[in-house]
Amino acid sequence: MKKKSISQVKVNESIIQVCLKNVEKNSLFVSEIFKIISRHNVNVDMISSIMLSDEMQIDFTADESCQSQLNEAIMEIQKNHPRIEMYSYKNIGKISISGDMAEETGVAYHIFKIFADCQISFRQVTTSETSMDFVVEKKYLKTIYEKIKEMM
Repeated sequence: MKKKSISQVKVNESIIQVCLKNVEKNSLFVSEIFKIISRHNVNVDMISSIMLSDEMQIDFTADESCQSQLNEAIMEIQKNHPRIEMYSYKNIGKISISGDMAEETGVAYHIFKIFADCQISFRQVTTSETSMDFVVEKKYLKTIYEKIKEMM
């Protein structure tokens, strides 16, 4: 991996992660959920999903400042769709890594290796050609940040 593959690493300590379980595998159903969230003026950041045999799980993050609006949205979703289990997690943060990774092999390996070497678990990860975002417990943000900076 070239040193310049990662050019920037940022930390956001002010996020909430929401996990939706037992979500129907149907794009109309999913769009309805995010319509409710949007109607409550919650700006969603990271979104990831896991397809299970009969349903799906959706995890997303939002800024901590949206807590009251998010609570209202969660209550409305649970009222309209009682089969969905919803959990929200605080005391977490996000590490965002970006750079010229599109055609560079091994970047993901090196980042996952940092987590492994530090024995730190991540709660959620999303990637693109130029970035990786990890949700981790706040107490580990500084450690991961420093290790990634050393690698840069």
